[in-house]
Amino acid sequence: VQSQAGVIRVLPALPSSWPEGEVSGLRLRGGASIDITWAAGRLLRTEIRAERRFARPVTYAGITRDVVLDPGQRVVLEGW
Repeated sequence: VQSQAGVIRVLPALPSSWPEGEVSGLRLRGGASIDITWAAGRLLRTEIRAERRFARPVTYAGITRDVVLDPGQRVVLEGW
Protein backbone atom coordinates (compact mmCIF):
# COMPACT_ATOMS: atom_id res chain seq x y z
CA VAL A 1 0.00 0.00 0.00
CA GLN A 2 1.25 3.45 -0.86
CA SER A 3 -0.09 6.80 0.28
CA GLN A 4 0.94 9.98 -1.52
CA ALA A 5 -0.85 13.30 -1.96
CA GLY A 6 -3.90 11.94 -0.10
CA VAL A 7 -4.40 8.99 -2.46
CA ILE A 8 -4.22 5.36 -1.26
CA ARG A 9 -2.69 3.06 -3.88
CA VAL A 10 -3.29 -0.68 -3.46
CA LEU A 11 -0.62 -3.09 -4.76
CA PRO A 12 1.29 -0.41 -6.68
CA ALA A 13 4.35 -2.64 -7.19
CA LEU A 14 3.52 -6.28 -6.61
CA PRO A 15 6.58 -8.50 -7.21
CA SER A 16 6.06 -11.31 -9.73
CA SER A 17 7.44 -13.72 -7.12
CA TRP A 18 4.28 -13.07 -5.02
CA PRO A 19 1.50 -14.06 -7.46
CA GLU A 20 -0.94 -14.68 -4.62
CA GLY A 21 -1.23 -13.66 -1.02
CA GLU A 22 -2.92 -11.57 1.58
CA VAL A 23 -2.07 -9.01 4.23
CA SER A 24 -4.25 -7.67 6.99
CA GLY A 25 -4.22 -4.82 9.43
CA LEU A 26 -2.00 -2.45 7.47
CA ARG A 27 -2.37 1.11 8.78
CA LEU A 28 -3.45 3.84 6.42
CA ARG A 29 -2.91 7.55 6.68
CA GLY A 30 -6.15 9.17 7.64
CA GLY A 31 -7.17 6.81 10.46
CA ALA A 32 -8.04 3.46 8.90
CA SER A 33 -6.66 -0.03 8.35
CA ILE A 34 -6.75 -2.23 5.27
CA ASP A 35 -6.79 -5.95 4.42
CA ILE A 36 -5.76 -7.01 0.90
CA THR A 37 -6.15 -10.34 -0.93
CA TRP A 38 -4.74 -11.04 -4.40
CA ALA A 39 -4.30 -14.01 -6.76
CA ALA A 40 -2.69 -14.48 -10.16
CA GLY A 41 -1.07 -11.08 -9.64
CA ARG A 42 -4.47 -9.32 -9.48
CA LEU A 43 -6.32 -7.72 -6.61
CA LEU A 44 -9.35 -9.75 -5.48
CA ARG A 45 -10.59 -8.04 -2.35
CA THR A 46 -9.85 -5.00 -0.22
CA GLU A 47 -11.47 -4.21 3.12
CA ILE A 48 -11.00 -0.82 4.77
CA ARG A 49 -12.02 -0.15 8.38
CA ALA A 50 -12.19 3.40 9.75
CA GLU A 51 -11.13 4.32 13.25
CA ARG A 52 -12.05 7.95 12.68
CA ARG A 53 -13.61 9.85 9.78
CA PHE A 54 -11.85 8.58 6.66
CA ALA A 55 -12.24 10.21 3.26
CA ARG A 56 -9.67 9.27 0.63
CA PRO A 57 -9.56 8.06 -2.95
CA VAL A 58 -8.38 4.45 -3.26
CA THR A 59 -6.69 3.45 -6.52
CA TYR A 60 -5.77 0.13 -8.14
CA ALA A 61 -4.70 -0.45 -11.77
CA GLY A 62 -5.90 2.97 -12.91
CA ILE A 63 -9.33 2.66 -11.27
CA THR A 64 -10.15 5.08 -8.45
CA ARG A 65 -12.94 4.75 -5.91
CA ASP A 66 -13.76 7.46 -3.40
CA VAL A 67 -14.07 5.97 0.08
CA VAL A 68 -15.84 7.94 2.81
CA LEU A 69 -16.35 6.22 6.18
CA ASP A 70 -17.38 7.29 9.64
CA PRO A 71 -15.67 5.81 12.72
CA GLY A 72 -16.43 2.09 13.04
CA GLN A 73 -17.62 1.70 9.46
CA ARG A 74 -16.02 -0.58 6.89
CA VAL A 75 -16.19 -1.10 3.17
CA VAL A 76 -15.29 -4.09 1.00
CA LEU A 77 -14.08 -3.31 -2.51
CA GLU A 78 -14.14 -6.15 -5.04
CA GLY A 79 -14.36 -6.48 -8.80
CA TRP A 80 -11.68 -3.97 -9.71
